[in-house]
Order: sequence, then C-alpha cells, then structure tokens
Amino acid sequence: ADLQQHLRAGIGLLHARLGHQLAAQLGQVQILRLEIQHLRIGLSQQQLAQVLGVSRPTVTRMGLGSYRLAASQPKSWELGTLFVRLFRSLDALWGHDDVARTWLSSHNLGLAARPRDLLPTVEGLVRVVGYLDAARGRV
Repeated sequence: ADLQQHLRAGIGLLHARLGHQLAAQLGQVQILRLEIQHLRIGLSQQQLAQVLGVSRPTVTRMGLGSYRLAASQPKSWELGTLFVRLFRSLDALWGHDDVARTWLSSHNLGLAARPRDLLPTVEGLVRVVGYLDAARGRV
C-alpha cells in the first residue's frame, strides 16, 4: 500500500509537470499565432489588445516573448482562441490576406456592420466568428 501511494504521488507530480509544460508550450503557440494573424489581417497592436481584453503594452510583451497567454487567465485565453478561429475561418474561406482584409473592412449586411468594428467586444467577436462558421458550413 505504501508503494502504491508513492507511485500515485509520483505519477501525479509527473502529470502536473507535463501539464504545466504543455500549457506553457500551448501559450507560446497561441501567442505566435496571434502575432502573425493580427498582422496578416491588418489589425494594429492596439486593436489586438482590444480584442483580447489586455493592454497594448501586454501585446508588445507578448511579441517580445516576455508575456504568455495562459489558460489560467480564462478571459484573454478564450478571446485569443476565438481570434485564432476567426483567422482560420477567414483563411479557409478566402485564403488570401488582401481578400480577408477587404471583407473585414466592408459593411456586412448579415452582421449589420463592418466586421472589423465588431471585433473589440466579446459579443461582436462571437458574432463574427459565428457568421464565418456558418459561411464555412455552406462551402
């Protein structure tokens, strides 16, 4: 019984360490995706900060690698994940950065606004992602 307890404790510690390392790696991948994607679709650091619900200096630190989004910060992590979904949908539908930038900047009848103008609010980001998911379903 004593050996089983030690084994369980060791396995639990291993899982905790691996989980922490995996979360850190995922956070770094998430930041890299966000940095590349906001540039590709023409959003400024300030606009990306508004989308993620963080400050512009935080976005700068993300780009420098001194700050990572983490699952322990659920709001910015989930918003970052939604932003990645937005980009992946744009890429799947049009595949070209210029076309995606044009779509984001043009008035959309279904959304009753320019998609770019909706991105800074959680509700707006969710609406745009939902719209793009529906459009992908038709393709």
